[in-house]
Amino acid sequence: VMVTAKLAMGKVEEASVAADALVKSSPTVGALALRALVKVAQGKDDTAIQNFHQALAAEEPEETGSSIWVRTLLGRFYFKRGQLEKAREFYQEALRVLPQYPPALLNLAELEVRLGDYQAAERLYSQFFLTSQRSPTVYDHIVMRGMARVKDLSGDQSQAQEWRNKAEARLRQDLTSFGHRRELARLLLERGGAKDVAEALTLMQTEVHVRRDAETLDTLGWALLRAGRWQEARAAIQEALRSGIRDPG
Repeated sequence: VMVTAKLAMGKVEEASVAADALVKSSPTVGALALRALVKVAQGKDDTAIQNFHQALAAEEPEETGSSIWVRTLLGRFYFKRGQLEKAREFYQEALRVLPQYPPALLNLAELEVRLGDYQAAERLYSQFFLTSQRSPTVYDHIVMRGMARVKDLSGDQSQAQEWRNKAEARLRQDLTSFGHRRELARLLLERGGAKDVAEALTLMQTEVHVRRDAETLDTLGWALLRAGRWQEARAAIQEALRSGIRDPG
């Protein structure tokens, strides 16, 4: 809890101390994967990879959930660095164990979009959507935004807008239960109207009092940029980069 909380608050050095203590007392799959995430936040990519692989080596037969989680994290790590085939390997490994595992399924769909295979991406998004009809999940808005992007890139603007509207409605519905302020702000910034930018900035100014990790600061910086507040945007981005993180976005 301390590791994830400190990471979310942007206190990366404190997260590192907590992660080291956790691994020392209990070098499990989960502990090693958390330390890998801290190393990613610090920009220590080689050490992060080492920790991810140590986590995989520490797997026990009954740790299915942890095993597929680590493989998906490692796939995401390689995806962010443009090593798409390595990313695909880890996503597919996770899906071989649990074919409907949402993070692996949705990350693989994003990879197909990146490669320009929009039909494959749509099949993956649809596969998830069919299994989650009965009850809302934290992933629904990701599927809807993903489908909107696929339709956009395929030239179907009306369908893209329809999916975007569904995503916005779900995010607004989920604000109290799942706290999706950052995700709603990003959707509003993508749409880009003056009212959208103003609302996104308000959302992010609230969110940074709760979360202050690199992704949150990046979104705040984007909102400030769109609002024409250049110096504040620069300050937010510089703070996001301060931990050493090597995220290309």
